[in-house]
Amino acid sequence: MVSKNRKKKTTRKPIKTLRKSKKKTKSNSAYFEYKSIFGSSNKFWRIVKDGTKITTHYGKIGSLGKMTTKDYGSKVDVKYDQLIQSKKKKGYVEGFDYFDYGDKKPKPPTKIQREYIKVCRKAEKNSKLNPGGRNFDCEGMLDREDKTLQLMTDWYKDAMKNGEFNWSKYEKHLKRK
Repeated sequence: MVSKNRKKKTTRKPIKTLRKSKKKTKSNSAYFEYKSIFGSSNKFWRIVKDGTKITTHYGKIGSLGKMTTKDYGSKVDVKYDQLIQSKKKKGYVEGFDYFDYGDKKPKPPTKIQREYIKVCRKAEKNSKLNPGGRNFDCEGMLDREDKTLQLMTDWYKDAMKNGEFNWSKYEKHLKRK
């Protein structure tokens, strides 16, 4: 019997070192849009870096969208750049660098804002209330107080129920201001 004294070959894996990204980001926020050439997809995507956290706000253009916030710790700069590059690869087009993209600490829409948008859009599509199919600019009201949005939501609901707008109710609200 012959003994086999073979040494087992071992392969060493190189030690990975963390390097800071050489690419410096110009700002802490960016805005992108994606528009399909077939017209079936109009999306927006916004990213905001705040310390070690990244907030993304995304959705269909004209909607309130959805928002997520994640803490990336020390990898925040690398992840920020990766997310932006990922969107560019998918065909998203970046907004202008000099443009202010809004609040540096964005907040998700309130329950009242979401309900208002939903009801306003429904009224906008109602052929009795809007026979000309004009744009009600529902998003244009979102900077108003919750009290005003609630009144407008109720006003639209009444109009859909009755088949017409109650302009005297609207005028009373304007006089209170």
